[in-house]
Amino acid sequence: VSVTVNNKATPTVSTLPTAGAITYGQTLSSSTLTGGAASAGSTPVAGTFAWTTPTTTPGAGTPSESVTFTPTDATTYNTVTVSVSVAVSKATPTVSTLPVAGAIASGQTLSSSTLTGGAVSAGSTPVAGTFAWTTPTTAPPAGTDPESVTFTPTDATDYNTVTVSVSVTVNNKTTPTVSTLPTASGITYGQALSSSTLTGGAA
Repeated sequence: VSVTVNNKATPTVSTLPTAGAITYGQTLSSSTLTGGAASAGSTPVAGTFAWTTPTTTPGAGTPSESVTFTPTDATTYNTVTVSVSVAVSKATPTVSTLPVAGAIASGQTLSSSTLTGGAVSAGSTPVAGTFAWTTPTTAPPAGTDPESVTFTPTDATDYNTVTVSVSVTVNNKTTPTVSTLPTASGITYGQALSSSTLTGGAA
């Protein structure tokens, strides 16, 4: 006697699969799913787990992403979709072009040197952000000195900061020429020079 079974059974995912960790910028296809189990009542259901949208690029953190269970016996069982958390670490961008440091005079701190230009990327993707002296209160010696510069990405959620060395030119102080001497007011013997007022003069 023929019997018609109208509806496929929908299995239950009793154990979620585990997702391998990836880095921001990678797609879900780079995360390997391992383990996991499904059943229909007390009957184990064979099949495979796979990312529903493997081309998705999740943000850093532990986002929940869609996983589809496809039973081996697709005639008898329906597919099932569940959510699985995947660990996504921040990406560390690469400084492809160093910024240029403006020259300063001996005795000035790095905060007086302006950083211009510079480029950063993660793979082929440009990463926006700013360059700044790591220790702007440092007063480097005269000459050309490599100093620490930190790149802070605008998207601090998905990218790490990066520290590089940038050369800064520190010039010796310039000695001005006094073209006109100042005039000193008279004092009386026994008074200190501080009692004499200096007026005029030019350099």
